[in-house]
Amino acid sequence: MSEYNMGKLGVVAPFKAKEGAIAMKNGATAHGTVKVPTLASELNQGDWVQLDGEMIVKPLTTSGVPLGIVYNEEGKWTDGEPTTDYNQTQAVSAGKLREWNIETIFKKILTVTVSGSVSAGMYLAPDDTTAGEFEATESSGTTASNIIALTAKDSDDKVVAGFI
Repeated sequence: MSEYNMGKLGVVAPFKAKEGAIAMKNGATAHGTVKVPTLASELNQGDWVQLDGEMIVKPLTTSGVPLGIVYNEEGKWTDGEPTTDYNQTQAVSAGKLREWNIETIFKKILTVTVSGSVSAGMYLAPDDTTAGEFEATESSGTTASNIIALTAKDSDDKVVAGFI
């Protein structure tokens, strides 16, 4: 049977990705053998991902909430290609994450004003006390809703939020 992937889930947006440890390995090229970075959990086009921090995704786990699928064929090193080995924590600290376009489950992604404490991954709802603002849902943002914070609240009381 043929495989189909037709239409769009929703908005395509750039996210950095945690792809595990980075190991430098020898790679054969037209110009000889060179050291190239290899990833422990490399993403590929069509892979499902989940949110893992502020505008950061990782491969979907069995207990995760799907955020979308990898849209493009290749991730882009945003802060330069690594030249040394990194474990996952070191890669995050050094900014050695690839950026991918993720076809999200969201119809719209907006920057919104929030009240109270909000972290990336929390569910949001309209604030009953202030028109046009949002707040974490019941149980500190764990009660599911159609709005998900993709970043933590900044100093201007703003978050990037995805609307399902």
